[in-house]
Amino acid sequence: VSGTGGKYRSLTILRGPGSDVTADEIEVSPNLVDWFSGPLHTEVIEDSAVRLRVRDATPCGDGFKRYIRVRP
Repeated sequence: VSGTGGKYRSLTILRGPGSDVTADEIEVSPNLVDWFSGPLHTEVIEDSAVRLRVRDATPCGDGFKRYIRVRP
């Protein structure tokens, strides 16, 4: 996803019957070891009955990797 100041990792989850993933369960990481969630680290783009779309609040850059996942 492109936005102000750069490119961002995002995660889109299509919701259906039985889907109960919340934005608080989306985590981001700079290194696959330390994982963070919540409004300081992620931004909710869409939270509707059919779709949850969340992006990392930190942009990706050259040589700067970012990862995003649903908390296991």
